[in-house]
Amino acid sequence: MLGQLKISAIALLLIILSATIIQAQEVSSEKNRAITKTSARFKKTSAPNPIEQASDDYQQAQETEATQNNSAEEQELPSEIDTSFRYAPRSGTSGINGSVGLTESASNYLYKYKIFDQIPLELSAGAQYIGIDNSSNFSLPTRLTETSFDAEITLPFFFDKTYTRLGIIPSFFSDNWSFNSINFKMLGQAFIIYQPCDKFTAILGIAAFPGYYTKIAPLAGIIYKPNDKWSFNLIQPRPNIDYAINKKVSVFTEYSVISNEYKVDKDNMSNVTLQYQEQRAGFGLNYKLNKQATGIFSIGETFKRGFQYRDSLGKLKLKSGLYGELRFNMNM
Repeated sequence: MLGQLKISAIALLLIILSATIIQAQEVSSEKNRAITKTSARFKKTSAPNPIEQASDDYQQAQETEATQNNSAEEQELPSEIDTSFRYAPRSGTSGINGSVGLTESASNYLYKYKIFDQIPLELSAGAQYIGIDNSSNFSLPTRLTETSFDAEITLPFFFDKTYTRLGIIPSFFSDNWSFNSINFKMLGQAFIIYQPCDKFTAILGIAAFPGYYTKIAPLAGIIYKPNDKWSFNLIQPRPNIDYAINKKVSVFTEYSVISNEYKVDKDNMSNVTLQYQEQRAGFGLNYKLNKQATGIFSIGETFKRGFQYRDSLGKLKLKSGLYGELRFNMNM
């Protein structure tokens, strides 16, 4: 019994001693924190040391730059894939009986690279297929195909915040995925970019179409983003106005002009030139599936469209009609 009392007394003494030590440590810590705060206030009210101030500023600048670089690396992805499917139901023709429907699918791969970590270079490859459902007696191929490769480089221009972009687009246009020299076109473009701030960009230049009926066309437009909600991208090939409802969903309206020429077979003639023209106006919805992928749906109307053979071999005008389009875009 006496031994148990001794053990209990010793344990009680140890507990009291431990509590006293912990309390003393807490008081000491509070005193140290008070001294540190007082010292900090004193340093703020005292004349700054130039060497220490310069060192602190440099360290803060380095940390800010590293954070910005890491953020840019996370946001800027070098590759992009864009696929689309567009359907235009049959619409009537002008002057003859029958109707024509179009089904279009396209895919494009884009890779961004910086030469010497300074000069932006964009390389892309794409393919497009247009299926033609023709019930008129006007001779048309059952499909039109396009394969294109694009290389664009952006260089500093003579003035501040001004750049020039040069691009070449070797392409093949046919009705059977042909890569013969007769189907080859070397398209190109050159324009000046003026970007005084992140919110505004303007371009001015020309696009060249050797071998086309229209060989040169002007390039002009602006990109304006006044805030996080609105975006005005008024540049071909898909000028649009976009409004962000939230971080995932945005709505847009768009307008575009399409004009391409293909080498096709007509009746008993080979490699004749068929031109297809179309204008579109519509509206749609963007939905961000995640940070890399976006799904896009749009509907609208096509108008001022038709087919025309060069060398007075005939033309066919199509009446206005509806279209629907699904797109998928992914950055990697």
